[in-house]
Amino acid sequence: MFRTAIISLSLIFLAQVSVAATSCNSFIQAFNEYTQKVEGKIVKKHSIFEMTDWSRNSRFQGFVLTEKAPANAEVILESKAGGKTKAMKTVAKKTKPFAQDNKYRVVEMDLEKQLASAPTGSGSFIVRVLADGKELCAEKRLIYDDGD
Repeated sequence: MFRTAIISLSLIFLAQVSVAATSCNSFIQAFNEYTQKVEGKIVKKHSIFEMTDWSRNSRFQGFVLTEKAPANAEVILESKAGGKTKAMKTVAKKTKPFAQDNKYRVVEMDLEKQLASAPTGSGSFIVRVLADGKELCAEKRLIYDDGD
């Protein structure tokens, strides 16, 4: 009995470690584009950063695939928020070069449409990156109403 409990706990721990090891940071990042005044001129700039939770104050506009993501990578976004009983799912198989930094590819997906530009409830979303039918990573983040 005791041995079975130890084995079960070990398997649970290993499952949690393997989920944590599937972080998508090396394959997919979030991005934001903005303008800034530099030496008296308005210049277009961008930021690339790890995915964050989603709220009306989220600063990311979309996803970019990194150099480590295979050329045939596809991105699946599943979201469930605002008391909906069924999750929304979008599959993006197309990317385009990121104009401001050619080492990234923009995932053609409308985040505000799927996640809501101003969430009025809570929920979550999962981003999965696949290639050749194999899941490379999956990452879960929260959706929440921050009230601002």
